[in-house]
Amino acid sequence: MENTLKYISIQHELGMSIGLELPLQPMLRRFTKVAVRRLNLAEVRLYFLHDRQGQLALPSDIKSSVLKPYFSSTLSETVATPAALSDTFERLIGFPTDYILQHDDTTGEYTYYYNLTNIGMISLHLYHQPIHAELLELLKPIVERLAISCQASIEHHHLLQAIDDRKRAEEVVRFQLLHDELTQLPNRRSFMRHLDELNSTYNARKLKAAVLFIDFDRFKTVNDTLGHAVGDSLLQAIAKTFIKLVRSHEMVARLSGDEFVIVLSETEQQNQSVYQIVENTLSNIQLAFSNPLQAGEHLLHITPSIGVEFFPNKNYTSEQILRHADTAMYVAKSQAPNSAVIYDRSMSVELEHRQFIEKQLQQAIKEPEQFGLLYQPQFNARGDCIGAEALVRWNGQNLSPEEFIPVAEDTGLMLELGHQILSRACHDLKQLQDESATGHVKRISVNVSALQFNQRNFISELTSIISNAEANSHLIGIEITESALVKNTDEAIKKIAALSEMGIRVSIDDFGTGYSSLAYLNRLPVNALKIDQTFVKGIAKDANNLAIVETIMALGHSIGLSVMAEGVENDADLQCLKRLGCELYQGFYFGKPMPLAMAKHSLLPNYSTADEPANP
Repeated sequence: MENTLKYISIQHELGMSIGLELPLQPMLRRFTKVAVRRLNLAEVRLYFLHDRQGQLALPSDIKSSVLKPYFSSTLSETVATPAALSDTFERLIGFPTDYILQHDDTTGEYTYYYNLTNIGMISLHLYHQPIHAELLELLKPIVERLAISCQASIEHHHLLQAIDDRKRAEEVVRFQLLHDELTQLPNRRSFMRHLDELNSTYNARKLKAAVLFIDFDRFKTVNDTLGHAVGDSLLQAIAKTFIKLVRSHEMVARLSGDEFVIVLSETEQQNQSVYQIVENTLSNIQLAFSNPLQAGEHLLHITPSIGVEFFPNKNYTSEQILRHADTAMYVAKSQAPNSAVIYDRSMSVELEHRQFIEKQLQQAIKEPEQFGLLYQPQFNARGDCIGAEALVRWNGQNLSPEEFIPVAEDTGLMLELGHQILSRACHDLKQLQDESATGHVKRISVNVSALQFNQRNFISELTSIISNAEANSHLIGIEITESALVKNTDEAIKKIAALSEMGIRVSIDDFGTGYSSLAYLNRLPVNALKIDQTFVKGIAKDANNLAIVETIMALGHSIGLSVMAEGVENDADLQCLKRLGCELYQGFYFGKPMPLAMAKHSLLPNYSTADEPANP
């Protein structure tokens, strides 16, 4: 009777130790502590199924799981071999309340193995005497209850793990939704949310903030020459640089490509205005990017163009604020590298005008008759006409070439427009050849954009145009700007040499506005320099322009090139140029650009109106 009460007390205390803790390890620690004490055990070990990832498994995963040691009351590392464990466990499967007794005669150890509802097993270890049969019977419901609690704990663990995994997945998705993958900076969506909120709250609090829209000069060149991997490394370096330059409450975001934005703001706790903050930040940015950045194995020097817009202002929306900063950035980009420009309304007027031109160009380029050519005669010092320059005009539009040519170049439409201009000029030349009584015609020169000249197929395309028009290539002149020559000087030399072989005269147009370097000029097989009209106009009264023109002429003559002055508009400037030794001229003083019919008087020797065909 006494033993029975003792065994019931043991059963009660063991049962009470189960389920007080839901997490598995704390529960097992409490249970094994009681079991060792009340059953006079040497050790209690627990083994559970683990999946291929090493996580606790459920009975449903039994076929793909492995039984492994999980817990020991003594924290002993001495456990049965995996093979022996698996063999014992397989013998217990299907017998949840039975046990297997193993006795080691050498050590005197008794080991009782119980199945824990096929999710694992528990082993009770004691020495020199077995557990009493009556107590073993009382242990059966305890093991059943322990198995249920273990399974509940494992299921709870899986549930918590699933919740954590889902939370982490949601956090990843949320982060990816609002951040740029490459730089880990906030993306456009995140930036616009922040801008919306700041625009609203700062308007109510009468505070000011600013958006800096930043684009990098020549970034495309990095991608094209060194590859996108280096370009990506450079973008990451740029992002890290920006983060170091702003305060913790301010935002740096990447919109796309090499476009970044920074939001700077004043606070109620500081005395510094946003205008001072912007000024300091711009100085820090320009200083930071005056040094090269490490991009992989490369040290690269890259400069930003920055547009600034302050807000809140006139109830502008966040989209309008960003667009204003973007517009100012494009103005900065048209200036010197590493420039910053603050937005004003006139910039939007210019942008809208440019967008209008681009839209009209896209349509007009499909209708070649919308563009025509005028010819401005060119003269030598004796007053003889030596040829004419073909100048494109947009029929029906009150737009000068200075307005629409840059748009055509920036949008790539210049390739098609340039083809049309060359083709029209060659056909006009063929008409002059046919109408010349002597067969002698003055040369027609055509401007070729840098974009067109740098195309790989430029020479073959020009050859085809000349051939189709049946024009004499020796009567054609090509005028190209310095920017077309310095991008790839070796390739430019080959193209100019090919033009020379065709008898085409090559001139460098607008000379003095670009690189004007003797180092590259001496290598180019060109025939003439054309001094830009900005240096020619008013030369008789402007000592600076006089010095520049004198230098250019000395440079040209030193390497055997002819020099032509553009923009000659009065006799005083002409006489000044003659005294400097200039031999070729072009400008309103000699004649304005005119239609081909009027230019024939200059381009065809002994031409008279009687030679013109009668109107039908």
